[in-house]
Amino acid sequence: MNSVHVDRMGTMWVGTQDGLNKLDRRTGTFTTYTQRDGLPGHAVSCILEDGRGDLWMSTNDGVARFDPQRKTFQDYSTADGLPGPDLTGWGACHKSSTGEMFFGGFSGATAFFPDKVTASMYTPPIVLTDFRLFGTGVAPETGSPLEKTINFTNAVTLSHKQNIFSIEFSALSYFNPATNRYRYMLEGLDQHWNEVGGDQRFASYTTLPVGIYTFRVQGATSRGPWTEPGAQLRIEVLPPWWATWWFRTLCIALSVALLAGLYRLRIQHLRREEEHLREVVETIPAMAFTAGPDGSHEFASRRWMEFTGSAEKAILGFGRTLAVHPDDLEPHLTKWRASLKTGVPFENEARHCDSRGVYRWFLVRALPLRDQHGTILKWYGILTDIEDRKSAEERLQELRTKMSQTSRTSMGTEISASIAHEINQPLTSILSNAQACSRWLGLAPPNVDEAATSVGRIVRDARATDSVMRNIYSLFKRQPILKASCNMVDLVQDAVSLIKEDVNRRFIPIEYDYQEPVLMVLVERFQIQQVIMNLVGNAIEAMQVSERPPLLRIHVRQTTDHQVLTEFIDNGCGLSVHDVDNIFDAFVTTKKNGMGIGLAISRSIVEGHDGRLWAENNPDFGARFSLLLSSPDRTIASD
Repeated sequence: MNSVHVDRMGTMWVGTQDGLNKLDRRTGTFTTYTQRDGLPGHAVSCILEDGRGDLWMSTNDGVARFDPQRKTFQDYSTADGLPGPDLTGWGACHKSSTGEMFFGGFSGATAFFPDKVTASMYTPPIVLTDFRLFGTGVAPETGSPLEKTINFTNAVTLSHKQNIFSIEFSALSYFNPATNRYRYMLEGLDQHWNEVGGDQRFASYTTLPVGIYTFRVQGATSRGPWTEPGAQLRIEVLPPWWATWWFRTLCIALSVALLAGLYRLRIQHLRREEEHLREVVETIPAMAFTAGPDGSHEFASRRWMEFTGSAEKAILGFGRTLAVHPDDLEPHLTKWRASLKTGVPFENEARHCDSRGVYRWFLVRALPLRDQHGTILKWYGILTDIEDRKSAEERLQELRTKMSQTSRTSMGTEISASIAHEINQPLTSILSNAQACSRWLGLAPPNVDEAATSVGRIVRDARATDSVMRNIYSLFKRQPILKASCNMVDLVQDAVSLIKEDVNRRFIPIEYDYQEPVLMVLVERFQIQQVIMNLVGNAIEAMQVSERPPLLRIHVRQTTDHQVLTEFIDNGCGLSVHDVDNIFDAFVTTKKNGMGIGLAISRSIVEGHDGRLWAENNPDFGARFSLLLSSPDRTIASD
């Protein structure tokens, strides 16, 4: 402790080697202010109070003024006239009757009137002092980007190779240059001002992209305002010659000229080949034809005439009789006229009559031959026999129709099995409880309490059956699932309680492992309870056919991504490799009298809850079914 001061409000202030401390008399605790709060040095030597209630203190790095109301510091250094930084050592300070304050320390002594200490509003002018390329200063000479010295230069143009440069600047304030402040920005690159101290009076830029920028720099004294607008320099980085607009325009022009020349050569080549092609068409074993630009003067190859038995049978129709089936005639001619009008390649499937009067399917294609101006010179076409393909398509359509009927029948069977499986468990429980109620009432005297308990269970199971039917109805109507937050541990325990009402399943040992007693999930309660009952029932049945003592383990825990994982681990005979991959398919079962629909329904319910359900074998024996559901927290986070 270096000094103690009690201010006019009765607050005690203590100066220590670790800062300024304020004592709260009510709680007996201290509030400490350090360099992180604005104190210039870590050690506070002596404390005085001025007429406004501000505290003045000497530190090992100047004098500080503290405003207790705003809790802010104003620091003063040698730049403000102090003899040196360290004014600690003897705790020497004094306030005279006139209000003048005296502080002394290792660096000397100082005296001042607090109310006459004001902030300087001087704004020093800022100038550019040096321009460097690749670390070397640039002078205004031949070949240099500077025509005048940098201080008298408003703009500079650089090549793409001169994109690494630095600019030096200075504020014309010589009172204490070390405390001057600077901030600079390269408009077009920087988004914010870069503020630096007096020891870093330069800005460097490397690999600057091509473009136009404006460098701005402003200066200020230690606490004065910034110089407005400061110094500015326009900088333009030119692109390389291969990236200039004129070079790109030249490349495009040369490309267009080259393509035009190639096109002309191509047209000339086609004309030379036309006569040769005509000769070839007459000899090839194909149904080829040509036509004029308006569709006239149609020519057909010899094979077409052999097919039709007459040279008068036209392919596309030019005043002669067409060989096209009457049902295909109108769309055939409509498409051909549209191609003649627009120049679009012609393609159509139509039935054509042969010399025996039998119709066969042909694919007719025709392409226009154009000159260098795009004018159609001639149409070339060919006919392809597609009778076999059409026959195959008809057979395929028949097969699809039959498959659709089979699929509807299969779907009806699957839906019926689904409904039967869903209501089987609650109906079995209702029957069992009804029989128990009858036995209790048949005693002499009747056991009314037990009978009432059985009736209550019958009502519960009837409601469960009603819920199942409502869920099935919702599925048919494709209504959205109404989810609510439920405790997964309670769901498991309730489902196991219902399972154990069956005498054959009552004595199967079940071992629980809950990470926490409350693990919430966002589900439709009765649907997920049906899934749990199905998984527990399957596990019990799998262990009943095993020679090992049965043991079902149920683990419930929360995953790292805010989901709840429930594992049902039995020690039965496990699943075959084939069953692991297909166990969730409809009508796939490992039980002798199973329907193979329970797990398929369970997975569809879980997927409707955006969850997962999968199966795997344990390393030693038995199987493990894993149920992963989302918690309410995870659903809110994803939304």
